[in-house]
Amino acid sequence: MENVYSCVVVESSSGEILFANNESQIRQPASTTKIMTAIIALENADLKKVLTVSQSAVKEIGNGGTNASLIPGEKIVLEDALKLMLVASANDCANVIAENVFGNKEEFIRKMNEKAKEIGALNTTYTNPVGLDGTDGIQYSNQQTTALDLALITRYAMNIEEFRNIVSMQTVTVPPTNMHKEPRTFQNTNKLLNKTYEKFVITGVKTGYTVKAGKVLVSAAMNNEGTELISVVMGTDSNTVFNCTEALLRYGFAHPDLKEFSMRNKPYKILIGGRILSTEPIVTENSVLAPIKEVCQFLKINLDWISEDKTIILEKNGKYVHMNIGKEFAYINGSKIQLAHAPFIENGLSFVPLEPVAETFGYEIKTDSKCKTVEIDSLPFIENLSVSESVYYYCNSEPYEFKDIKIINDRVYIDINSIDSLLKDKIHLEFFPDSRIIYVGSHATYLEYKTEKYDHRIYVPLAALAKNLGIKIFWGPNTKTIHMYYQELSINTDRSVEDLVPEHFVYATVKNNTPLYPSIGASKASSYIKGGKVEIIRDKDYKWYYIKNNTISGWTKSEYLSIDTKFEKLEEKLYPSETEFFVNDYFKLSSPTNYLIWVDLKRQLINIFTRSENSWKLTRQIPCATGKNISPTIKGTFSINNNRGTWMPAGSNAWVKNYVGFYSSYFFHSVKVKRDGAIYDNTLGTVASAGCIRMPLEDSEWFSKNIPVNTTVFIR
Repeated sequence: MENVYSCVVVESSSGEILFANNESQIRQPASTTKIMTAIIALENADLKKVLTVSQSAVKEIGNGGTNASLIPGEKIVLEDALKLMLVASANDCANVIAENVFGNKEEFIRKMNEKAKEIGALNTTYTNPVGLDGTDGIQYSNQQTTALDLALITRYAMNIEEFRNIVSMQTVTVPPTNMHKEPRTFQNTNKLLNKTYEKFVITGVKTGYTVKAGKVLVSAAMNNEGTELISVVMGTDSNTVFNCTEALLRYGFAHPDLKEFSMRNKPYKILIGGRILSTEPIVTENSVLAPIKEVCQFLKINLDWISEDKTIILEKNGKYVHMNIGKEFAYINGSKIQLAHAPFIENGLSFVPLEPVAETFGYEIKTDSKCKTVEIDSLPFIENLSVSESVYYYCNSEPYEFKDIKIINDRVYIDINSIDSLLKDKIHLEFFPDSRIIYVGSHATYLEYKTEKYDHRIYVPLAALAKNLGIKIFWGPNTKTIHMYYQELSINTDRSVEDLVPEHFVYATVKNNTPLYPSIGASKASSYIKGGKVEIIRDKDYKWYYIKNNTISGWTKSEYLSIDTKFEKLEEKLYPSETEFFVNDYFKLSSPTNYLIWVDLKRQLINIFTRSENSWKLTRQIPCATGKNISPTIKGTFSINNNRGTWMPAGSNAWVKNYVGFYSSYFFHSVKVKRDGAIYDNTLGTVASAGCIRMPLEDSEWFSKNIPVNTTVFIR
């Protein structure tokens, strides 16, 4: 950013940095020093404390510094002095506060430095409470901070209610004193204060200026959801810092992860039937621990507490749960199960893992980590039906007879021929055998469990299908009936088939003003990226990278990039019929030969298909290792070329065998071997190569001998 030395914007509750540039550069804080002066005063003195103005306090105000025209001998209360210091940036008030809180300024400054280290502002040093620096005398030359430190200090200060109230004032009026017979009114030095934008309003905090520091502006802003950002801009002139502040805040409030950051430190709430429980749950990585007494009252579950052995007994509709405080197992209807977390007592309340309770009594739990809510469906909802074929079924209160039911793994499966009448022909469904994928109208989605094929007929899991179509299923224990209910049938838009085949992306963060070149080694850049997140498409010798963001792409040098090296392999497997669905129906791939290859980067798997009449049939799957994030395998659709052979050098004393080219310098080949054929590096199943696609030695030999030139290669 031109004319900006350094800047940063953070989400206040989490401290997460949303954008930063030179945020750790040592700069002079100028009058933003007074934020720390206010913190020390507010934490160590009564707001009604009467301060006495000394000769030194009104004298040591810097060259041309602002002041409140205090007079030696004048009496002023701390609250008014803080308002004058923070709103009008009065230097004399800062000195008066520092001299009076502990009785001497030296102790006050020591506390300022101590508090800075406590907050985590490790690059901040104070020599005075005003913001004077080397411009005003060599004794102040060590007054220093950084943009990031100022954000940390302000984040801390905004948790003090009195500070927050004062820095939001556009004007301040102080009453008469023993030296001033009339009240005096001062304007805030921050012209952005309380300015309302489309998505937020600025609520503080402090301006600053010295010749050495330049213009400094620390701001707080809040949107209508209560999320607060803090920005710091250290620049050359007022217009620059004001414009940069507005740009930073607009960027911050549009950040895609802002909601997650703002909720990170907030407590979870349990919602049952739209009502919030008074006690907060405890949410761990794999469990929700809830105050069981209050949960039982809301859900009308019978509860007994046996104090002798600290046993909790729950009962409803003839089903039982037994748990013990401190023990990581429980009994469900007499059968022992392992718990994710042992029940415990805190502040006189018993907290138990909610999942086995909900599952036993037929309740649905939805945990929303972004909104910090745990919602319990207050009606018994059956996820997996475990009933006999003699059960009676009702749909929207009318009896319904399934002509053929199969119980598979304790789940009810129905013949797909029974579905049209159940749905009253309102939605057309198309199923695939031994697959989770279904078409609802023209929309492809998927079920939690796959269909099963018996005697050339397809059976679908009823509960999973109902969930995808917005049908609720309830178990009536007294009459042994299953009730299906829907008002309107709807597609579960949260579940997209593309979730089964997520695309592998390699991301990097680019520096500010990163040049993009039309080709490797070009002398002149074709465009520039201002910074932020980009996708890595391919590399050249780890020195040049082809990158793109939403609008532009091109080659750049490695020194401009910070590449994310994390790779999370997708362990969930596709069924063969699903793999064929994606090739034939979703990606609609073709090949001029009788072979087709799909490299699934997220699963590190080579899928090989052969032509079967008018479709592709999966005939072989080969585990592989593709390019590391610093040298990714190129994505897209390519063709096998004529470049193939038996041996290819792969570094010191390492070779690969049976190489087959498909684009430029990209090949399929074996894992690394020594010249004598012994395995050198057998890494498979993760990103490990320099961009080519490794496979087991025996598979590479088959691949080289069988896959013909011009075969389509699809890499995703």
